[in-house]
Amino acid sequence: MKTFLRFAIVLFSLIGIYVLVSVLSCIIPNHKINENIERSAKRLKNQGDYPFAIIPKKAYQMDNFTDALILNQIHCIDNQHPYKSFVLPGHLVKWELSKSECLIYRIESLKEPNSFYPRYWHGSTFLFRPLFLIGDFEKVRWILYAITSSLLLFLAVVLSRKTNIVKTLAMMGGLLFVNMFVTQFSIQFAPVLILSLLASVLVCYHYQNKQYLLMLFFVIGSLTAYVDLLTTPLLTLGIPLTVLFMIYEHQKQELSLIKGLKQITLNSLLWGVAYGFTWMSKWIIATLTTNRNVIEDAIQTFLFRINPKAYIEKTFTRWDAIVGNADMLQWVYINMVICVLLLFVVFFFRKEGWRNFVFFMIIAVFPYVWYFVVANHSFLHYWFTYRAQAFSISCIFLALLSMVSFAKVKSVLKLKRFKHSKQMMENN
Repeated sequence: MKTFLRFAIVLFSLIGIYVLVSVLSCIIPNHKINENIERSAKRLKNQGDYPFAIIPKKAYQMDNFTDALILNQIHCIDNQHPYKSFVLPGHLVKWELSKSECLIYRIESLKEPNSFYPRYWHGSTFLFRPLFLIGDFEKVRWILYAITSSLLLFLAVVLSRKTNIVKTLAMMGGLLFVNMFVTQFSIQFAPVLILSLLASVLVCYHYQNKQYLLMLFFVIGSLTAYVDLLTTPLLTLGIPLTVLFMIYEHQKQELSLIKGLKQITLNSLLWGVAYGFTWMSKWIIATLTTNRNVIEDAIQTFLFRINPKAYIEKTFTRWDAIVGNADMLQWVYINMVICVLLLFVVFFFRKEGWRNFVFFMIIAVFPYVWYFVVANHSFLHYWFTYRAQAFSISCIFLALLSMVSFAKVKSVLKLKRFKHSKQMMENN
């Protein structure tokens, strides 16, 4: 009972903080912020709603569509009515225009918002709003790039100390194969990456404290619901969970199969409960404090997102949603890495690693369960939802590495060095 109360208090405290932070953000005077947004609008229009980063393929597609919508929301915030701006975030839409063109239309016309989006918390709108005091969208993008790059580097350094360079490269390989760099330049995509990396760093320092870990996954699940617009929320669960089992394995904290499965289940369940209840709390707050039935709207949208046959021209199945996301990966290169790792498994087999193999493979399945359940959203937005597979790829690599005896590898390398040195001495 005490444990339940502790988690309930934390959750309600977090919800109170979200409301407070969002309202305070809406109080910040608009003048300087709107100036920088107005400078950003034309650049966004020139780039288009879906420009490509480096390579003209879907896997490298940016989401200026949603970023322009977020900027539109920020521009529509009314300092005189901060609570209303928080609970009913609105933007100005003209349906024949692109989202970046809608932003320019809002700037030029200053008409009241005609479209409202209350079922999300829109934490990215309120948290990133102060950044536009510093500069325009290009500067905000650079800030996001600097933050995410610093966190990636810091995590790599810490993780290499807690495990080793090979396992750290395997972990980072997952991020590489889903082109995670694209998310570093987007208000829409960056929050889940930032949360995932922050949580993973905390896991590195507190992996021995199980109570801390349970609360960490709970808090991260709630924060994900606050900042994310249903992009790749599972990253904030999967990446820290992968890091946790990496460290357990390397520190030789051998978990029994039951204990390992229990830990995966508990951490995932707490993340999911916090994520779900935080999201639903916004519906309740908005319904109780406005004249809109946000709960009904949110439930209808939820049913739409999980139904593969809902209001879409092309008929598809849940399996199509999974395949569509999997097809975005560079399987040729991923399979090359897998083949190399399989050779190491064959020549340096370690049977004691089977439990860790199971743990990593279970975590790897998470995104595909998500695609199956949230089929409509995953099928329609496959070009960014596919990035949830980042930790799936990492887990496949790590699962295979679990079956490799590094002691045997070192022994062979030492033997080769000894023979080489001996031969050199004989030649001399």
